[in-house]
Amino acid sequence: MWFLKTSSLLGGLAFLAQTALVLSQTDGTQILTDSSTGIVFNSWNPSPDVVFGMALPNNALKVDATEFIGYLSCKKSWCGLSFGGGMVDSLLLLAYPSSSSSSSSSSSSSSDNNVLLSLRWASDYVAPQAYTGDAKLTEISSSTNSTHFSITFRCRGCLKWVQKGSEGTAGAAPTSEGFLVLGWCHAGAGSSVSGGEVCADGARVRQHDSQGIFGAELNADVIRDGKYDEWVSKWDTGKGVSGQCGAVGGEEGEGGGVVVTSVVTLAPHKPTTTMATSVVAPPTSTPGPGPGPGACQKSYTVRAGDYCWLIATDNGLTLDQFYAINPGLVCNPLQIGTVVCLARR
Repeated sequence: MWFLKTSSLLGGLAFLAQTALVLSQTDGTQILTDSSTGIVFNSWNPSPDVVFGMALPNNALKVDATEFIGYLSCKKSWCGLSFGGGMVDSLLLLAYPSSSSSSSSSSSSSSDNNVLLSLRWASDYVAPQAYTGDAKLTEISSSTNSTHFSITFRCRGCLKWVQKGSEGTAGAAPTSEGFLVLGWCHAGAGSSVSGGEVCADGARVRQHDSQGIFGAELNADVIRDGKYDEWVSKWDTGKGVSGQCGAVGGEEGEGGGVVVTSVVTLAPHKPTTTMATSVVAPPTSTPGPGPGPGACQKSYTVRAGDYCWLIATDNGLTLDQFYAINPGLVCNPLQIGTVVCLARR
């Protein structure tokens, strides 16, 4: 459990007040200490709904780190991070409470995940797929209550990334510069997670409610004085955080973590100046009942949070099939009330 001594920066996360987290702040960077493990985090509160903390190897300011211990606390229903700031060609992280979790907590020795995580990738402003690069997530602890969830985890291969099978998709978050550019997004209780009850890499979500990019200054004293190797040795026992993903193509990695090999999707985002969202756009001529390869037999009126992949898969279509019966459709952004076709004669 966590305890929070805090200012108004974390006033929305009242459930942490029952646990063992201590907060201080220097130069805009919050320093979080978990008294139950001794792990000390550089942390940031880019939104009233999101807190992210990072503990790094002791030499991270001299040699760019490729891994970290993370702390993430969010208001329900789900949240996400970008380790490169924007959405495209950056490693993304999806987090949400598992369907079996209620007001509870667990350590890495537990067999059940209170919070599930999934690494994602987007090569354009379309639905992110599972990240297939060399990265691994494992849990240290997690907790949930009726309004919030939190997880402490280890993320290996997450600060330097290459999406396998793609060109121009290598990137990194260079810790030696002492400053990272990160992104966040959040969806409230009205945006549920579906399809990820067993495996987080199969989760589907509607568009987020808020998003942003933030600068994350790294407090040098926290990194140099930390005991990263000791924390990893003592608290990371290798428990995976993606659920039981073998059925969708994941394979167990070293120590029980899941190395994602499947291709699944998350709601797309399109940035304005931040990590924003895109959905299916209305074409220059309205699709559906209008001109196309045969008259439309079944149509659908777009509502808030819809995008083309979600509409297609919810109606038993591939994305290519959906576009074929809706000629002229583009993904940049969809107006509520647009009529699309789901079947033609």
